[in-house]
Amino acid sequence: MTSSSVYRLLLSTPGEMLAALPLLLDHTPADSFVFIGLDAQRGLVGAARCDTDASQAREAVRGALGTLMREGARAILVFVIHPLREDGELPYRDTVGETAEDVRAMGMQVVGAFWTPRVQHRAQWRNYFDPTDTGLVADPYAARFTGLSETPTTLSATRDELAASYGHAVGEPVLRVRKQRIERTETDPALLREAFGRAVGSASKGQWSPGEVELVALAQALASKPIRDAAIRYLLDERAGAAELVLTYLVRHLPAPYRCSPALLFMMLEASQRSGPRASILFEIARESDPENSLVQIFQQMPLNSFPPQVISKMLSKLTKKEP
Repeated sequence: MTSSSVYRLLLSTPGEMLAALPLLLDHTPADSFVFIGLDAQRGLVGAARCDTDASQAREAVRGALGTLMREGARAILVFVIHPLREDGELPYRDTVGETAEDVRAMGMQVVGAFWTPRVQHRAQWRNYFDPTDTGLVADPYAARFTGLSETPTTLSATRDELAASYGHAVGEPVLRVRKQRIERTETDPALLREAFGRAVGSASKGQWSPGEVELVALAQALASKPIRDAAIRYLLDERAGAAELVLTYLVRHLPAPYRCSPALLFMMLEASQRSGPRASILFEIARESDPENSLVQIFQQMPLNSFPPQVISKMLSKLTKKEP
């Protein structure tokens, strides 16, 4: 990535560093190890991520660290974005310890390791090395972070890494059972109409942790065109960040064809915000999930990248005639 512009931003707390991750990586990480590489003067060298897949974590972590070392990193910040363990302990503590050993073996040092369940305003973070050190994530959508997209030294995730971050978070057996539940459950239409708004409201407070009943209701709600169109309103105002968290979760946890609708909504949000790579990945997810979907067929004929972002925003605005 080349640019003549340099954006300087002092990040002084783990909460601010976590808030900067979506712009450093060009996507909001979930179920991820994220590594920030720093040079000898503690300036940014780059950022890299990999999935928290226990069977492949060590190898993937070494690959990410090697990338940062080759770019000139001398120190590493480690972030783990993943739910707490059932016993309340921080997840992947052993992996963090192994990472510190790998970093030292590469001639670098770990200067901090932090956990959060999600990159979201006011989500809690905790320090792996100091149990008394904790705090809240800053607002990722604050204006002071927007200039990071112009930073010439950031390493964006590859397209494969980006696609993996939106892959299914559960296995095929779970998806099959979930599909059966969605198809066999009858939910009150009034509750369906409120489902997406209620989820966004909880996510905006950092309190959203959906169970199976809510996932079923959300899948049914977004399969309804009137409700889906009305839900677009949340993508166009200050609730967009919370809506993105909900849509990301649904894309990762719903079976086909029900993941098609949240993927399309998320795709349009990304396209309206100039995030072409993410929009194209989400379109592929939608197309694979439900190739007969009318919007999928339209965008196959008229690619989303042929429209300027401001035109997409106007198109979305015309669909928001009612609050869901």
